[in-house]
Amino acid sequence: MIVESYEDVIRLSGALRSNFWDTIHTAISLTLKKYPRGVILDCSRITECTPEGAETFQDALSYIRRHGSRFIVAEVPPQMLEVLRTVPEVRSQLPIAATIEEARKSMDLSLEERTASLTGRGNPHVSLLALYGTECDEAALEFFADEVEEHEQEPHLVAVIEVPRELPLQAPLTDKEEAAYGALEAAKARLKSRRLSAAVHMEKARDLAAGIAAVAEKTKAEWVFVPLPCKPEHTDKALQVMRTLLHRLTCRVVLVRGRIDGA
Repeated sequence: MIVESYEDVIRLSGALRSNFWDTIHTAISLTLKKYPRGVILDCSRITECTPEGAETFQDALSYIRRHGSRFIVAEVPPQMLEVLRTVPEVRSQLPIAATIEEARKSMDLSLEERTASLTGRGNPHVSLLALYGTECDEAALEFFADEVEEHEQEPHLVAVIEVPRELPLQAPLTDKEEAAYGALEAAKARLKSRRLSAAVHMEKARDLAAGIAAVAEKTKAEWVFVPLPCKPEHTDKALQVMRTLLHRLTCRVVLVRGRIDGA
């Protein structure tokens, strides 16, 4: 097995027949010092992988999480992917990207979100608005801005990326990540026009309610605002989200619906 590193990428070449963690540990550690956001593991040149070799990634995941960073495996050969799917701990947790470019893009979006979240933390009284990236966000955002101004709250915004249960929670989903990032940036700009500086959160979760609740708990939000879609066919799902939040959270939860056309 040959280990090479360049920028934020570590490339493995050859046969992976046993746990190789002790060997790549140093390479990952050195890469994290230069790129603390995370490491990409290029598997395109791995010629063979056994279940024992797949345990390498389980140890790597544990190490990366302890350092609060990300770890994405990219360009995995089909025969290796079949082996990874046979190891439960790896199959359910290992983020896999089709290409190095896709992995890097996912990390870039995550880094932008973390950087933006560091702004405006002077006020401990937090109000959180969930964004869906649809037309229902507009009315909720205006109401949210009014409430934040009136009660002198610190505004936070969250866009939840729903990850299918068959994928690891941190799997790269660049299309969804780009859409979430766009919704956050648009809302942040609207608030800025009213002289409000918002912190943003891009949260991956199995469902909307879980993602909103996780950020609400992390930020210790006093108020959580949730848009209600104007289209009747979306009402049932929105109310289900609301019921889950009311069951899980102890803070104030507000459901906001804009004007219905024709009303």
